[in-house]
Amino acid sequence: MESFSKDGVTHTVDRPFFIVWWMSYFDFRALTTPWDVVYYASLDVMNMDSVVKHEQCHVEQMRREGKMTFLFRYCLAWYRYGYVNNPYEIEARDASEKIIKDNDEK
Repeated sequence: MESFSKDGVTHTVDRPFFIVWWMSYFDFRALTTPWDVVYYASLDVMNMDSVVKHEQCHVEQMRREGKMTFLFRYCLAWYRYGYVNNPYEIEARDASEKIIKDNDEK
């Protein structure tokens, strides 16, 4: 399966060139976009529940704040705190860690 849809968002490994470049440059395994598409570096990554949950958290952040507001605040936080300490990334990592913990308990 090279793509699927969930809650109105397309998840895919089919990436246009500029997305491939952006993901390679920043070494991203996945990228959530404001046009309701989540791009993944590979099928293996797309099949990782924790990565899908991380990206779904970014979708929820965009819906909660509005796409343009989210993008502005996300970029500002990245500039101020860096990628790792960006509050949006911390929230998404927490969401993905929760699913890992839940899977470990099963």
